[in-house]
Amino acid sequence: MNFKKLYLLIPLFIFTTAYAALTVTHLGNRIGPKPTGLGCTDFHEALIDSDGGEELMDVTLTDDGTTILMANTAISGSKNITEYKLSTPFDVTTMVNDCTQSRYNIALFDGVSADSRIHNIFFEQDGTRFFATTRNSEVLSFSLSTPFDIGSATFNAELDLAGIQRAVAFNNEGTKLYELDNATNAPKVNTYSMTTPYDIANATLTDTLDLSETELVTISSTNKQADDIHFNDTGSAMYILMHNEPNRLQSYIWQFSLDKRFDVSTAKIKGKWNVALPGAGGYGFGLPRGFDFSSDGMKLYVTNRQSGTGVDNVYAFQLECPFGLYECVYESESSIGSQIELAKQNIQINTSTVFKRFEWIKRNKDKNDLNNISMNFNTQNKALIYLKNELQNSFNERIQTASLNSDTKKNKMNNEKWSFWAHSDISTANKRETLSLKDMDFKSVGFTLGADQKIGKKSFGGLAFRYGIDKADIKKTVEDVSLDSFTLNYYITVPRENQSYFNIVSGLSQLNYKHKHKNKVTGKRKGYQAFTALSLRTEESYGKLNLIPSSKINLGITRLSEYTDKVSQADEGEDITYKKNDFANADIAAGFLFNTSDIQTSEAVIRPNGGIEYILDVSPKVNYSQVGSSSGQRELTYSENEYSNQYLKANIGFESIYESGNTIGLNYERYQNLGNHNYKDSLFIKLGYINSSNTQFAFNYDPLDDNKADLSFVKNVDSFDLKINSNYNFNTNSDYSTYVEISNKF
Repeated sequence: MNFKKLYLLIPLFIFTTAYAALTVTHLGNRIGPKPTGLGCTDFHEALIDSDGGEELMDVTLTDDGTTILMANTAISGSKNITEYKLSTPFDVTTMVNDCTQSRYNIALFDGVSADSRIHNIFFEQDGTRFFATTRNSEVLSFSLSTPFDIGSATFNAELDLAGIQRAVAFNNEGTKLYELDNATNAPKVNTYSMTTPYDIANATLTDTLDLSETELVTISSTNKQADDIHFNDTGSAMYILMHNEPNRLQSYIWQFSLDKRFDVSTAKIKGKWNVALPGAGGYGFGLPRGFDFSSDGMKLYVTNRQSGTGVDNVYAFQLECPFGLYECVYESESSIGSQIELAKQNIQINTSTVFKRFEWIKRNKDKNDLNNISMNFNTQNKALIYLKNELQNSFNERIQTASLNSDTKKNKMNNEKWSFWAHSDISTANKRETLSLKDMDFKSVGFTLGADQKIGKKSFGGLAFRYGIDKADIKKTVEDVSLDSFTLNYYITVPRENQSYFNIVSGLSQLNYKHKHKNKVTGKRKGYQAFTALSLRTEESYGKLNLIPSSKINLGITRLSEYTDKVSQADEGEDITYKKNDFANADIAAGFLFNTSDIQTSEAVIRPNGGIEYILDVSPKVNYSQVGSSSGQRELTYSENEYSNQYLKANIGFESIYESGNTIGLNYERYQNLGNHNYKDSLFIKLGYINSSNTQFAFNYDPLDDNKADLSFVKNVDSFDLKINSNYNFNTNSDYSTYVEISNKF
């Protein structure tokens, strides 16, 4: 007899990329010409009759990249800001030469009495404020009734600063202002604090970072001046433009890392990027005076002020990674935050899956037969062999008794029979960018096998094993984190005398993380997790929707091992070691479930169901420690609830129960933060099988043999054998395998 087998293997791949220095690629440069003969006028009804820029000092873009603005110090009619539309967002070569452009003279706005020569311009992150600094060290603040539209500006306040000031910047909260003092060969960054965000009239000097003895000045001789300052979007990196008037080839943008976000006193020089601007006749003919990043940090824009009859331009460059000039910006807080979120979501998905099983039991406890299942507890310890055999024999006898009596008890749940069920789940989630964390997208796929049995007259108990594959994509970075999780759940439902009952689930998980930098695995981390969830609900229902009140408490604790993220293997960044970390999570919930009336079809009974819960997350903040190879140890705090700790969870779905007893169910779940746009969407697919001699399920676990475990599922479908096998060692980092085999005899 011949045998033919088709194997579908699920191996473990590690992708590697060779290290290469960061590249900054010139995309193009352009300055908009005047709209000759079109009769276009600016904001103050003056005719636009000159070219797009003279003596360019700075550049900035709107958040969507459709508008670019340039500061000019020598423009006809004293129009010190020129605005152009881009037909292709962020592409300076697509400047539109028509009446969509505008010219503004900031000095003519109501209430302004400052110098008209503008050196620095920028928007607040959401575009509702606009700032300009003048040659006389004046900072001007404007409110915009229409985001990013200077035409809707209202003057707020003026701050007069001492020194030869070129540019300013703010932290994300608007509580700190950073002044770049550009005294020749003696640059400084002065930090001012404000009690009211962006209220520059009340700014108070709190700190000064003196850069006069650093590489910014000592790298070459004579006449080095600081022109512009920017931070990346989370304040973990700072950038300063230094130009060299007599030797323009030695103009640089310097990249700093900040051990504490937006705290320039913790700044460390990482390296520099040479601003040798391409131009007619070669390099270095222009003088860089200002720069800006695109909103995603992947593009850099630099002004090039030409001498004499030369044409000033704005140059655009493509970066290899967000805000990466000398090296990619490593977001350690976002990295650890994604690991914490993946651990918490593992608990949420496991408890959601099991609680959906509880509801299935309540809906079908008197109507469905159960599935036979074999569960083996294997051990090589001789002291336990006798006890194991006795338990195994007793278990098998109960299974055989249930099989003999199945014809007479087909539609009744009883003590002798086990129910077998399977769930697959697919989840997506998003955590929006906060003041200190990057935007993160999460994806999860999992498969759960479970078995339960009636205990006594009304109670039920069982076990469920879930294997999950999760990934966190950290936006505006070249980093991502993945997680493989293995969870064993024990659950039980216990009735009370007052027509209510407890649903209890407890679980143990092993977590295996991988951290990638530029698609290269740079670190692996293990974790262990224990959790429990307790729900109290009543047997009684109310209204046409059969509303059932419910309350729930979730508790969990996770331990993550120490590990080193070897960023240097993929980039110029420093290696970071994360210390062992324990953290807890807890939430309480209240809401109701509903079950509508059955929908009867010729083949099945369809039961719509769902629920809604209000959830209050009372998890403590997570404190963790990291040690950089050059930056030393840092104590940091991560808090998921930066804006709100209140959530709303809603789910809706249905199950179809066929005459054979088989069940198919689909359920959609939404987990929404009430204070921001953070959410998690999950889709649960449920399969329930009727009693069948062609199905075998086994979970083997030996706690005394190095915690070895294996899981197998065998099903005969139309003469084909479907086999799923997996093995794992809970104590070591050894490889494990999972494979699917489909075979047929012919």
